[in-house]
Order: sequence, then C-alpha cells, then structure tokens
Amino acid sequence: MGFTKEGGGFLEEPPPSFSLACKIATEACATRVERQNLVLKNIVEERKVRKLEVEGAGTFDVDEGKRLVLAIEEDVGVDVMHECGGYARCTTCRVEFLEGEPETMTQAELAMLGMRNLLGKARLSCQALCDRDMKVRVLMTVSPTGVRGPGWKPEKDITPEPFWVEKPSTFY
Repeated sequence: MGFTKEGGGFLEEPPPSFSLACKIATEACATRVERQNLVLKNIVEERKVRKLEVEGAGTFDVDEGKRLVLAIEEDVGVDVMHECGGYARCTTCRVEFLEGEPETMTQAELAMLGMRNLLGKARLSCQALCDRDMKVRVLMTVSPTGVRGPGWKPEKDITPEPFWVEKPSTFY
C-alpha cells in the first residue's frame, strides 16, 4: 500500500512504478547476498590448514600462513615466550624444528640468532609461518620462568616486515 499524491489516504494497489522499483530493489539485494555467500563459500573452501605438531602437546590443525608463535600460543595452547612481542629482538620464542623446517628465514632472525650465538641451535617462532606441516619443540615457556606472562602480544603479520634469506647450510 502507498500514499496518494495528495497524502490524503491509501491506494488499494501501489502504482506500477512503485511495484517495479520494489521488485528491482529486492532482486538487486538478493543478487548481492548471493554474491556475498559465494565469496564466503569460496573463502571457506580455499582455506588451507597445516598440521603443527608440538612436542608434548599433540598435533593440531592451523591456518596456512599463520605466524608460528601465534599458532603455538592460540591453537596449541602452549605458553610460549615472546617477550619482545614478536619483533625478533629477544629470542625468547625459540623453537627447535624436528620436522618441516623452512629453508628460508627473515634477515632479522638470521641477525639475532647470529648475535646470540644460536645459529644452528634454534629458530625464532615469531619469524616463521605455518606454510607446511611441521613438528617443533618449544624451548622457552612461561611456566618454568616464574614471569607473569609471555610478553607483548605479537601482531598477526611478521614484524619487522620480513626480508627473506636462505637459511645457512650449516644449520643443525
């Protein structure tokens, strides 16, 4: 129902132009919702997961491309240290790769491990992505240290912005 042009009452039937406009708007909205649903369906279907096995904790599905430090903390539930917030400055997020170690590392990780004499002994989980199935041993957790928490919350993306280099061949 609609108003008359004079605004004095209701019409029994809306004018044809009003009906057509409503029909077009309804179809456009339905088409937009269908497109959004298709996009969401594609995102869900394309979502890839990797297996992350953490020694002593089990094997877990993690989103491909997730920062390893966040996967260990959020998906696995291990209280891995990350005192600097994932900026490759403190080396408290150390892990040892038992399987699936990436062949590349960030320049920041290479520099920090070199400065701390940890090259060949550990990797920084804040500088690695879950881009393959992997098995790791977490080397520093909050529980035995007595500190209040793991440190600043790491960002979703690797920080500082990664510059990828080959892992030295003498590693492990």
